[in-house]
Amino acid sequence: MIFLDQTYFQGELYLPRLVWNSDTVGDGAEAMTEAQQENALWFIHKYEPEFMTKLLGKTLYQNFLNGLKQTTVNPIWEELKSELFKQSGKYRYSPCANYVFVFITRRNTSQSTQKGEIRLKGTYSQDVSSSELQIKVWGDMLEGVKEFYRFLLNNWDAYKGYADSNFCPHNFGVLWYF
Repeated sequence: MIFLDQTYFQGELYLPRLVWNSDTVGDGAEAMTEAQQENALWFIHKYEPEFMTKLLGKTLYQNFLNGLKQTTVNPIWEELKSELFKQSGKYRYSPCANYVFVFITRRNTSQSTQKGEIRLKGTYSQDVSSSELQIKVWGDMLEGVKEFYRFLLNNWDAYKGYADSNFCPHNFGVLWYF
């Protein structure tokens, strides 16, 4: 079960041409959009579960997923989900989206070809480093993780029976670029 979709990738997390189920104009635009969507989905399917496992541990994450699949969902799972995947009006936020975004943008600094890695040149553009944005987004993710762990600690009695007996919050660390 994957929770992220394009609605989480707005504002600082904006990814160009990432609009699932939208009408695109022309075959080239449609092919480009589909390729970029598939690429983003690949990153989401790889890094969302990685983030969730680091955040919750394997056992609590699996119990969370199983709990959400039940016919009658225990409110603790809905509360956990809404704490991690927040919505404010039409906008959605999640530290998980920040985590995925950093991995997407790390990879998008070059393109793979049969000759090796290349960086495309634009006629009216200049390459700039994405490291400042990645560090900012990672820092925001760390704040979201801290906020989530506060929630989990305050409600630990409801979740501890679903977690490993040696559950320990994961330290995501600081992102440094030199």
